[in-house]
Order: sequence, then C-alpha cells, then structure tokens
Amino acid sequence: MTGTIHLGGGGDANDEEPLWRVMLQGKRRVMYWPFALPPARRRDAGAWLAGAFTGLGADVDPETWSDLSRHRPDEMADADLLFVGGGNTFRLVDRVRRAGLDLVRDVAVLPHYDPTQAAAAREWSNRRARALVGVPERCGPAVRDGDAEVIGHESVAVFDGADVTVRRPGERWRTA
Repeated sequence: MTGTIHLGGGGDANDEEPLWRVMLQGKRRVMYWPFALPPARRRDAGAWLAGAFTGLGADVDPETWSDLSRHRPDEMADADLLFVGGGNTFRLVDRVRRAGLDLVRDVAVLPHYDPTQAAAAREWSNRRARALVGVPERCGPAVRDGDAEVIGHESVAVFDGADVTVRRPGERWRTA
C-alpha cells in the first residue's frame, strides 16, 4: 500500500481534531467504511461524517461503502483517503479480511487504548510475536513510507513482544 496511514484512536472529530485536520489536507475523494457499526447506525453514518468534516472546515463529501461485498479493491484506486471507523473493531477486521484487503501489514491496532491495558497489550504482542499499537482516543500516528509521527493530545504505546515504547505527541520515529 502506498500513501499515508492515519491511525486514530476511536475518538470523535473533537477528540481527534489535530489528526483529522492533517488527514484531510488536500483531500477531495474520501471513501468511508462504516460497516463495523451496527446496521441501524450505518444509514446515517455518511451524513454524520460529512457534517464532522464540514465542522472542521473541510469541503469533502465522503462516499460511503456500507458493505465490501458489493465493491472491488480497484474501485479505491482514485480515492485520496480511506476513512475506516466506527463500531466493533472485531467486526471491522473480519469484514476487511474476508474481502482480501491487507491494509496494515504485520501490525495490530488497539483503538480506545488506555494505559491500564498495557499489561494485556504486552502479553498479546509477546504471545503472537506481532507489533501492537495502542492508540488513545485523542491522538493517532500518521505513517508514510515507514516514518511515523504522533499527532494529537495523547501518547501512543507501541508494543513489540515484551518491549513497550511510548511515543509522545509530535514525536517522529522510523517504523521499518
């Protein structure tokens, strides 16, 4: 995958405002995948996101895909931004995997992260030999070509087996 990945922590537009502002710069065609939301909430998801973007001063009308089975991966080729959010993380991962999309290789993301989850996150990463990024609701890393930066108001915890590194807002590091 080419481009930049912005990993928000699961907060709303107010919580993640600094990250969303960076994420939306220069974007025109935005695709939104709200399919991790319960079906009753999906109907209004596109309008909610468009309103949140407008509240931040972005002139973007997201194209909402509520189900991946009706689309092909090549339909995303012209998108400036893929916005995936809302709902049950496990439902989201299941849908993406069933569609054959490998968006973030070799890294798991723990949204809504709270430092009280550190021991469980470390154990999960260690047992699976897979990196896990704990992302609180008020921040998120932006990753481009292996370079990452924390954007927002809180720190991100990166678990790599038994090791944990806390990355503070504004901090940059090489991921690959």
